[in-house]
Amino acid sequence: MSEIPIRMEIHMAFNDLRRYLADLEAHGELRTIKTPVSTEIQLGAIARLACETYGPAALFENLVGYPTFRGLAAFETYSGNPDNRAWRLARALGLSDDTTGDQIVDFLAGFRDTAGVAPVLVETGPVHENIVRDRGELLDYLPIPHLHPGDGGPYVNTIGFFVLESPDRSWVNWAVARCMKLDGDRMVGMTAVMQHIGMLRREWDKIGTSVPFALVLGADPITTLISGGPLAKFGASEGDIIGAIRGEPLEVVECVTSSLRVPAHAEIVIEGYIDLTESADEGPMAEYHGYIDKAKNTTGAPDFGVYHITAVTHRNDAIYPSTCAGKPVDEDHTITGPGVAAASLNALRAASLPVEKAWMVPESASHVLAVTVSDGWSGEFPDANELCRKIGNAVKTMDHSAYWVQRILVTDNDIDPTSPSDLWWAYATRCRPGDDSIILEDVPIMALSPIVNTREERTKTRGRVEVLNCLIPPYADDLSVTSAALRQAYPHDAIAFAERTYLGE
Repeated sequence: MSEIPIRMEIHMAFNDLRRYLADLEAHGELRTIKTPVSTEIQLGAIARLACETYGPAALFENLVGYPTFRGLAAFETYSGNPDNRAWRLARALGLSDDTTGDQIVDFLAGFRDTAGVAPVLVETGPVHENIVRDRGELLDYLPIPHLHPGDGGPYVNTIGFFVLESPDRSWVNWAVARCMKLDGDRMVGMTAVMQHIGMLRREWDKIGTSVPFALVLGADPITTLISGGPLAKFGASEGDIIGAIRGEPLEVVECVTSSLRVPAHAEIVIEGYIDLTESADEGPMAEYHGYIDKAKNTTGAPDFGVYHITAVTHRNDAIYPSTCAGKPVDEDHTITGPGVAAASLNALRAASLPVEKAWMVPESASHVLAVTVSDGWSGEFPDANELCRKIGNAVKTMDHSAYWVQRILVTDNDIDPTSPSDLWWAYATRCRPGDDSIILEDVPIMALSPIVNTREERTKTRGRVEVLNCLIPPYADDLSVTSAALRQAYPHDAIAFAERTYLGE
């Protein structure tokens, strides 16, 4: 198990998005753009440039046609710091600056089974500084970006989260799900069966009434990270996990048109209800895999829902956040991936497998889960492929987190799972073509990935997943091999001498 990183008390101040952005700016990780920027394609192009160059987050202070709003992109993706690309995620979680990606996963895994700290209700908060409800076409009031030239329309939500609860109010779920603007008063979004939002919709289907919802845009960075990843189990509430991570309850306020509760310090909240009798076309949309699937998603229940808007509340000078999906790495990968990896790590440990680390590789567009195993694994598993198959089965039989994992790459613990060069080396030199590829049949898969899965597989959300055995085989002594890398091949005193002499450390 990785050493849990030390929490830095300074980060406890990040109870809203604005303080986090001020911290990014102080460290050169935020760029304020005062040039007029259109929400029609221009904002999306800048967002893609920021992500593809590991550039600073982009805060747009002059959105054409929306003088009372600001825009935001690329704020919880990879950092420009080449020594620790996960720097922004560490800062967001209140961890020390040198916290690595696999340490973040280990940290989050410790909260998956926690009892949590429930949010606390307060009378009012900044998100209620402006309440807009007595007018039509509420969505036209907001700077909703049309991010990609191939998208089916402006997407109201790409990085905010929906608040839904079960009919008996026993389960409150906060989850990111894409949602496209239909007109001034309606939007359409995915409520797929593998999502918690889809599971809750089906509970409301049984009683035949509309589903109250709130869409939260611009929450504090911990809340965005936890709501965007599948860390919480079925029936568990993200708000409780967020409170446990923060070490104090998150302040929430009651919505103005329903009894749902939302973070008091959020930038924007859209309130309304899902009409279970209505359907509409949705898409296409550039998604987390980095492509635009040009086929529209024709709805009908139960995979898509039409959302009717009843109110918008927001802070003064509110910030409208977006993530612009494309070639890795962007928030689609850095927010979802750690939660998937943490859930996988817990499942592997529960299965008593000799696993040390797990990392959902952002550079793979969150398709590849890298897993490292402990020294001495061959004593328990003489057949490496048997171990790899058990790892694959443990991951693919866990809860809804399993849908995200398309490939699993199993390596020895001399490999850093967060290092693409380490993973390429392990795959190229340790995985024997054909022999070391284990295929798992008829297991959960993500419905959105258009290339690696067939249309039929996507419809069923079940298909094939590959486990790659990248372990050094336990050959006979006369054929044994060991790593020639610095930290595996050289004694500690030689390494220390090299660092003092060459690096000046």
